[in-house]
Amino acid sequence: MNVFEAILLITFFSSIAIFMPDILPKCDCCGTFKLRPFIKIHKTVKISLGYKGVKSVCTKCCRQYGILFYEDYLKLVHSKRIAKINFLNIFHN
Repeated sequence: MNVFEAILLITFFSSIAIFMPDILPKCDCCGTFKLRPFIKIHKTVKISLGYKGVKSVCTKCCRQYGILFYEDYLKLVHSKRIAKINFLNIFHN
């Protein structure tokens, strides 16, 4: 293996690692990794290499929770967080 082949392999694997969130996104509702055609909402929220910069919701979760837009997903996350806080406050008191 010469230097050119080594550089080519390193470039290939690093490009796959960088574009992995676009090839195989993770659903933020159910937490599963799905191929891009099965993701309905896929939005970049910040510049980051990895899954932290991308928010995705699969079509199954969109149907289950009635999510049509990214703002609906944010409302769902907020309501889940409030419900969890209220649930923990009930048992804390």
